[in-house]
Amino acid sequence: MRRMHYTRRASRQFLKGTPYRTPADAVRAGVKSLEEWASVLGEERMRDWLEHSAEVKSEQPSPLESLRHS
Repeated sequence: MRRMHYTRRASRQFLKGTPYRTPADAVRAGVKSLEEWASVLGEERMRDWLEHSAEVKSEQPSPLESLRHS
């Protein structure tokens, strides 16, 4: 399954409950602030990084496994 890019997740979360299609539209209209967008985007970026780090770590063999094959 292909994961959703963090900017798309952040946009959906940020715009929830508004009639706007883009974060820029919501900020221009004064419904949301630029600081709110930066916060949501930062949270989703960190979530994405943590998920990716966990995936990479689970794909790497343990140090003990590499010793067994030596």
